[in-house]
Amino acid sequence: MAAGTASVQQDAAAEEYVYAFMKNAREEVRATLGNFRGHRIADVRIYVERSDGEIVPTRKGIAVRIDELLELQAAVDALVEAVRA
Repeated sequence: MAAGTASVQQDAAAEEYVYAFMKNAREEVRATLGNFRGHRIADVRIYVERSDGEIVPTRKGIAVRIDELLELQAAVDALVEAVRA
């Protein structure tokens, strides 16, 4: 997966898989929508493949409530602008 892939899929944990891209040969970054403690959340997290072949999330990532999503987008946009400057 060279570029990112956008796809809305639902897994067994009721997470909506929205977007993914390969960070490197071993790690995939996934963007998902889900629920945590009664709040709807957006999660961007690194996933890895375990030795048994199962793909699992790591602790590396960020989860924000949906109402904070535009602030996260503003932070990413600011990073992109800083890199282009």
